[in-house]
This record gives sequence, C-alpha cells and structure tokens, in this order.
Amino acid sequence: MFKNLYNERVGELLDDCETQLAVYEGKGEYYLRHKDAFKIDMNNLRNGQKLRKLTVIAYLNQEIGPKKGELRLYLEKQIVDVVPRMGRVIVFKSERIEHEVKPTEGYRRFALTSWHRHTFKAPVI
Repeated sequence: MFKNLYNERVGELLDDCETQLAVYEGKGEYYLRHKDAFKIDMNNLRNGQKLRKLTVIAYLNQEIGPKKGELRLYLEKQIVDVVPRMGRVIVFKSERIEHEVKPTEGYRRFALTSWHRHTFKAPVI
C-alpha cells in the first residue's frame, strides 16, 4: 500500500506556505547576506505565529553565460555559489543557512521562493 510519507511526517509540522516571485532586472541588483528565519525565542512566541522552517527556491530564467546573480550559500565548512538556471531548485532550512544574491547584471533573473512554515500552537494548560 502506498503511503505519502511527506504528508504523514513533514506535513504535520509544515502547515502553511508563503511564496514570492523575485525579478532582478539585471542592473546590478543584489540581496545582502541573511537568514530567512531566526532561532526560536520561547519568550517571543505567540499562539498562531507562522515560523519559516524550510526555504525552496526554483529558478525560472534561461541559463546564462558567465556567472552573475548567483545564490551564495554560507555552509558550515564552505561557501557554495549556485548559478540560477531554468529548472534548478534549492532547498534548505530557513533558520540555519545564511545566503545572499550576488549582483545581477545583463539579464533578467527570475526566482520563485516558497517558505514552508509551521504555525505555533500554544500548549493547552
């Protein structure tokens, strides 16, 4: 019997989604180093708060020549540059991976980003 393990395991934790289409016109646009979410501070949580847990980025532009507009990922032991090209998808934990978009020049860069979120539910006492 087929079981949908995503819905059974991950679907219980990630119950909401936020999506954005980012278009860089190719005139030097960039995005500074950041995380998409921060570590949870139990003192600041409120019931119903939506917490970003998983970032998914899909590129929608044709492959480009020289590297421009790369997504730079700051991993624990290395820095990885990802060239945006049609069909490439990047998935990472929103609160763990710092990243940035390097300056984009000479082409239109399209990235569809989704943040899969968990809705915090205060425990019933």
